[in-house]
Amino acid sequence: MAMNADWDNVVARLHALQAFPFLRTSVDALLRLVDGLRNISSLEAVEPTVSLASIALRVQDVKRYVSVTWLDETQKYEIAFVDPSLEFLKEQRIPQADIVATVIDYVEQLKGLVLH
Repeated sequence: MAMNADWDNVVARLHALQAFPFLRTSVDALLRLVDGLRNISSLEAVEPTVSLASIALRVQDVKRYVSVTWLDETQKYEIAFVDPSLEFLKEQRIPQADIVATVIDYVEQLKGLVLH
């Protein structure tokens, strides 16, 4: 369950990455995303972590997870499912205005995998 402590840890890890100038734009975008996600009740089953310069969103008992990163060159978020073999599936580039809804959709698809 994504408790405030989980999101606080993500925020702290992202702030630590701001020490690297080449990551600042990406980190700022990910911090905006966290602000948009952290209080959404449908994401309570999500375990958020920072993986490299991206956010990984996991659902318990599902090996696949959602990865979200910021692409400076396109000024869009990139979202994808990641399998245990680190294969990226259903990659999309999403504008900031649509990313929260897209993350919710991807997480709902992960939750569906628990039932199957």
